Amino acid sequence: MLPSLPTEDLLARINGLERQLQNFGTVLHIEKKVRVSSNLKEVGFLVVNETHSLVPYQQAALWLTLDGSHGRVEAVSGVVEADPQAPYVAWLERVLHTIASSESGSVLHPFTADDLSEPERSEWVEWFPAHGLWSPLVSPVGKRLGGFVLARNSEWTESEQQILAHISESYAYALNALSQKETGWIPRLLERKPKQRLKLLLILLVIALMWLPVRQSALAPAEVVASDPTIIRAPLDGVVDQFHVQPNQPVRTGQPLLNLDDVTLKNRLEVAKKTLEVTETKYRQAAQQAVFDKKSQTELELFKGQMEKQSAEVVYLRQLLNKITVLAPQDGIAVFEDVNEWLGRPVVVGERILMIADQRQTELAIQLPAKDAISLSPGADVTLFLSIDPEHPIPATLFFASYNPTVTAENFLAYRLKAKFKNFQGEPPRIGLQGTAKIYGSEVTLFYYLFRRPLAALRQTLGL
Repeated sequence: MLPSLPTEDLLARINGLERQLQNFGTVLHIEKKVRVSSNLKEVGFLVVNETHSLVPYQQAALWLTLDGSHGRVEAVSGVVEADPQAPYVAWLERVLHTIASSESGSVLHPFTADDLSEPERSEWVEWFPAHGLWSPLVSPVGKRLGGFVLARNSEWTESEQQILAHISESYAYALNALSQKETGWIPRLLERKPKQRLKLLLILLVIALMWLPVRQSALAPAEVVASDPTIIRAPLDGVVDQFHVQPNQPVRTGQPLLNLDDVTLKNRLEVAKKTLEVTETKYRQAAQQAVFDKKSQTELELFKGQMEKQSAEVVYLRQLLNKITVLAPQDGIAVFEDVNEWLGRPVVVGERILMIADQRQTELAIQLPAKDAISLSPGADVTLFLSIDPEHPIPATLFFASYNPTVTAENFLAYRLKAKFKNFQGEPPRIGLQGTAKIYGSEVTLFYYLFRRPLAALRQTLGL
């Protein structure tokens, strides 16, 4: 026969058995939900929300270190997704990292604010109830996956801790299995829908292409010029009277190019000659009188000095007259503007009038705008696209680049570059032809090539 018990004790035992049976059923229900979870996010939601059906609490948070990182809060009770920038979540991460890295971090145990350092302890009252419970999550092979924390105002009982220790093993098993399934980006990509996979692949492809090495280049206006021309300058002050050649006309050494007006020089020469004749006459008279008059001997020296000065002026004017006609110093072509622009135009000594160039010796003059400047060095490749024949580019090699930009005739700031044509078959480009030059620099990434100007504009705007 069974021992008889008081009615109150019997009811208490029955109620206790009913609660145990109810808790057992709740554990089975939660474990079933955990088994059918398809990703870590679903398991995290169950940990912080469904655990409440086993033990009462006010707040819960899941902290994971699946990828071997410092650890982060993956889920918080009462919200769909934890915001890592929220002050509460940031405080939780510091607290849970401190608890997990402590000596008791590998076992389930309750804790209070006294177990924390001063910075986290001072914020405890603002964020958390009085009593917390840490439950570590450890895989079957002993790998620490993180843990979850529960908090409420009342203390934790021994039976509640036993129930949580049991359910923690189920959570850890599910998290470990799903983390292995989701290891790497390829499995996660394959689980997505086809449209999502396509979008993600396109994004990854674009990101990969941004690292593609390309040659930096810049476009600039260019002109074919003579490589070593002879500059013809005005030999003296005067007015251009006559041209003997036309623009781009071939000339020979010693051939007359132009004449300056000689009327003024001829008049000055005639006056100088007459003055010299008068002085010579006075000198002869003084020489005759000097035999009898000592005073005339003094005047004789004076007239002699004047004769020498006036004779030198006559010689000088004759030399200037010989320079009136400008001769070609070498063979080539005469390069200058329209003849009518020079006729009757006053010039000063040293002023450039035209140049004689060898049409077989040409080079490329480039004006690279300062805003398009790239890093260049001698030997860089250059490609010329002539305006009259853009379909046949002409290769060249850079051999000069100015250090400082200057203002061009078109009123923009530009660096002056020079390039030599290389391996050119047939006749070189005619002097004066214009086009666009493409200058190649060093290799850079496609991202830098595309966003160099926007980044430069951003730096200028923000002052970085």
